[in-house]
Amino acid sequence: MFLSAPLSLSDVVTDGFITQAGIDDMFRLRGNITEVEYNPQGDSYEVVLHYGKETQVFDAQIVAHIDADRTTWSWITEPQFGFLGTWPSDDMITAARTLHNNGPSFLVPRADGATDVVLIDRNEFPALHPRTALCVGLATMPETMDIQRAILAFSAVNQLSIHVDENTITFEDGTVVDLTARRVIGPLSFADVVADAFYFSAEHQLFFDGNYPSPLVAFQPETNSLIINDSVTAHGILVGTITDKVFRWANVPVLRQFAVENGVSEFLRPEIPVSDAAELGLDCAAKRILRHWTHVFVQLDDDTTALVLADGPTLRLPAKTVEATEAVLAIPAPPHIDRDRAVASYQQLRG
Repeated sequence: MFLSAPLSLSDVVTDGFITQAGIDDMFRLRGNITEVEYNPQGDSYEVVLHYGKETQVFDAQIVAHIDADRTTWSWITEPQFGFLGTWPSDDMITAARTLHNNGPSFLVPRADGATDVVLIDRNEFPALHPRTALCVGLATMPETMDIQRAILAFSAVNQLSIHVDENTITFEDGTVVDLTARRVIGPLSFADVVADAFYFSAEHQLFFDGNYPSPLVAFQPETNSLIINDSVTAHGILVGTITDKVFRWANVPVLRQFAVENGVSEFLRPEIPVSDAAELGLDCAAKRILRHWTHVFVQLDDDTTALVLADGPTLRLPAKTVEATEAVLAIPAPPHIDRDRAVASYQQLRG
């Protein structure tokens, strides 16, 4: 199957979506950018990125200008597609990336009030890992986007061999995308991961709440230490933060690796409404992978709350009893998980 020429701005956005998601993911994993400098170099810029005490320098090409009124987009080199228009938008920035090898973009303010649209050369980054790019891209892809076109464009741009069937696309490395489910096929679903942790997590939480009702908790990220009631110290892993009722995963390499290997896209979504996060059981899923079975919420500042998973001698369960087991298994399982799987996993973990 061949990729047809784009006929709309939407097509151009689609054509770059997965490749850009993979590049942006690599870019994000370099760390949090604390400051950006733009040094003019004739018809280009030197972009200096500061990551705390570390600095990286990139050459960046000017591909377009946005006028001071933010109403007109002007290309440096007019593309062959007249349908793109001249209205500045996020889609135009994405399209510019698609047409210029998909590198990261920056908007550079000029002294006259206009803005330069600049792109870092993609070749300054390592080659994409196809499965990772697919997992990240599909996790963030809008439901309305043409998934088959996006994957065909991704394979073409990155020179990857694929085999297309009615409902799947298979890549040369063995990665298979389910076009109907819009995800990489893997041995586990997110619901499986939650089920495997559900009852063991529930018992740990009951044990914690019984021993530390209304606890005072603090987290020290420098040492990954969770302090409970100013006296008990446990090992903590910050797995995500909540701001403005939106949950965002922290950068936890073990979770990312698991997500890519198993095609579990829920770990790769950049933002999830808190109500959905609670319903899905994000805390349970993370516990199953990280083997830290107690969770707490720690206030980081006035606007941000952290989800921290904890483990330590005082948080581990005592020997099982019939009464405790019956109480735990009396907890209703969420409707989206397999209760039989959850019970079997609990019995295995409890010994």
